[in-house]
This record gives sequence, structure tokens and C-alpha cells, in this order.
Amino acid sequence: MLELILIRDLNNRYYLLRHGNSIANRDGLIVSDLDIGISEYGLTDLGKRDILLKSKKIINKPYLIYSSPFKRTIETSLIVAKSLGLINIEYITDLKERFFGDFDLKSNKNYKIVWDRDRIDPEHKNFNVESVKSVYNRTSSFVKRVELEMKDMDILIVSHGDSLQILECWFNSMDPKYHRDLKPLEEGEFRPIL
Repeated sequence: MLELILIRDLNNRYYLLRHGNSIANRDGLIVSDLDIGISEYGLTDLGKRDILLKSKKIINKPYLIYSSPFKRTIETSLIVAKSLGLINIEYITDLKERFFGDFDLKSNKNYKIVWDRDRIDPEHKNFNVESVKSVYNRTSSFVKRVELEMKDMDILIVSHGDSLQILECWFNSMDPKYHRDLKPLEEGEFRPIL
């Protein structure tokens, strides 16, 4: 069942950051298996430079940074933390990349096949992919835990395109099967939740 979330009723302020250009992006690959992504396919030099430049435009606030444990998001969050003079980053498995099953380590052109099915059934697991519903539940559960534990904080969530757009559906009280209707987060894009 869809939850009705009113952003004005949240205890904290949230900002989403998609990781910078990664080796997987450059090579046109889907890398979604945690066991692979945690140690391989980090940021490209371009991705590192881009995140450094973009992080200087982030308002210097006492952010708490929560990041997916993939190498590309770890590197992104470390660059941002250093740029903002922060020392605390927590790596949260609930923020990991959506698992794309049989399409892992294959062409990123396969995303569209999965996204087309998502729109029909957000609980589908065709091609052994993680369902939209599963990503929605794990990412929103993380935010709910933060909401119970903290108040009046600026929270930066560093994660992946699908995971963040599905979470953004939760913030906007949208059915997650429409996650691709949202403006896609570009590599290294910083998006406040307003």
C-alpha cells in the first residue's frame, strides 16, 4: 500500500546524490551485484573531478552522509565529505544498487527492458531482478529509521540512479512503478527533496 508522505512533516531535510561517472557507466555495463560492486567499478577520473567540482557547490552544512557500500558511491561520498570538511560517513546496505539479476555485467541497454516491466508490475522479478517494491521498501525503511533517531538534520544520501528515483517516489507519495517518470538523476547530480 502506498504511504502518504508529507515532506513538510519530516523531521529532517534530505538531499540525494547519485554517484559520479563510474567505470561501469563509461563501459556501458550494468554492475549491480554487491559482491562485485563493493570492490570493483569505482569512479573514473572524470567522475572524480566532476564530483569534486559539484561538491564545492553544495552548501556547507553539517551534513550526515549515508552511502551505498558500492565502490563508486564510497568514492563519491569520500570526495564530498573531504570537500565539506566532514569526517562521518555511514555505509548502509539498504542504499545499495538495485540488483538487475541476469543483466548484471551486461549492456546497460537492458535497463529499458526492466523499466518497461516495472511500469506494469512493481513486484515483478523477471530476469531475476530485484523488484521495485523491494527497493522501495528497503530505501524508505532506512529513511524511517533516520526519522525516528534524528531531528532537524541535513541528510545526504549517496546512492544509485534506480535506488534514488524509487526512494524519491516515496518522498513524493508516488506509486514506485512510475519511478522512470521522474526526471532521471544524472551522474553526480545533487537533488534536494523539497
